[in-house]
Amino acid sequence: MTKRLFIHGLAIAGLLASAAVPASAADTITVASWGGTYQEAQTKAFFDPTAKELGITIKQDTTNGLDDVRLQVTGNAVKWDITELGADECARGSKEGLFEKLDYNVIDKTGINPKLVHDDWVGISYTSVVLIYRTDVFGDKGPKTWADFWNVEKFPGRRALSGSQATETVSVAALAKGIPIDKVYPVDIDGALQSGRQDQGSYRCLVDLRRTGHAARQGRRGRYGQASGTAAPAH
Repeated sequence: MTKRLFIHGLAIAGLLASAAVPASAADTITVASWGGTYQEAQTKAFFDPTAKELGITIKQDTTNGLDDVRLQVTGNAVKWDITELGADECARGSKEGLFEKLDYNVIDKTGINPKLVHDDWVGISYTSVVLIYRTDVFGDKGPKTWADFWNVEKFPGRRALSGSQATETVSVAALAKGIPIDKVYPVDIDGALQSGRQDQGSYRCLVDLRRTGHAARQGRRGRYGQASGTAAPAH
């Protein structure tokens, strides 16, 4: 099955004017992640053991992405200490100055890929973006490649696309049009959105989906569209 790997990162989200307080000295910190079974696993693996080790309380919330962080910081109403975002959102948030700097004299980065260590965020996990389809619609002859995903004549039906990670959709669109995997990045997001470039390169397929009415936003992951029967192929 065709898949792509993406990095998720943790970022310290706070007003730059606020005083940084070491976690070990705090009574309570609030962490925001993506909810569901994913956050349940994080709770067992990270949050509960850390709270016990440091003798603190870790409260939890859920996030919808960088927009939540931006609203809290610009509105001077920060309620989270740590949040998880996609690496692309971490990069944008860092450029916008939304995060506090990390003190690597306190944080042990031993064993972490240096490419994942940044001034104000650090990568913590890799996730796979895979192509899935409904066997009750296509049997065992469903779409197998990203080019198939955009072939609405051979594989009719609404598509479910990521609602919060645009780079995932644009990246697999590039692969669908035959761009070599080592040429996909940096992702030309602006090129995908500018109507003046609709007929150029890998992004024609994105425009085609919009024109044919086969695109369906399904939140962060297309499996919900699969389960509800509103999407045939999804990623």
